[in-house]
Amino acid sequence: MDTAIGALNAALLGLIAQLEVVHQIQTQGKEVLGTGGFIDYKIVLPGYDAKASRYEWALWAYRQREVPGQIIASGQIDGTNAPQPVPASWKSPGYVPATTVPVIQHDAESKTLEIRGSIEFLRPLDFHALELEVSYWPDKSDESGVARLVVKEDKISGQQGWGIL
Repeated sequence: MDTAIGALNAALLGLIAQLEVVHQIQTQGKEVLGTGGFIDYKIVLPGYDAKASRYEWALWAYRQREVPGQIIASGQIDGTNAPQPVPASWKSPGYVPATTVPVIQHDAESKTLEIRGSIEFLRPLDFHALELEVSYWPDKSDESGVARLVVKEDKISGQQGWGIL
């Protein structure tokens, strides 16, 4: 598949993929109780028809000195809506695996499918990068009609951008 054509198709269709890391410090008065936050993602598939369309997506996390990255959340049409298992090589994931389940909303009237999630993490992130990959076929019988987006959040610092709760 040609990446440039997939990106052009995504732009023409209005495919949306967003990724954000929100850091938070939990306090009580002047006392810091803990750190954490959320990895928020959102995917919007325009022109979606449950019978005619197909999609797949994956959220990759990259740790220092670990190649390749690991998938921490994913989905596809007709897939199970269950938490993504923690990568086997990770002793401690740093995030709450139960929060990897996406919320999926289909608006048949506007022919839009929205996939969103908010993965909770309980300490400074040990990822240096995240990548959200989305592939979408408005007509699943046309393999060449794929729309593809890749959104990256790079140089993630475990202490950068902290907000107070």
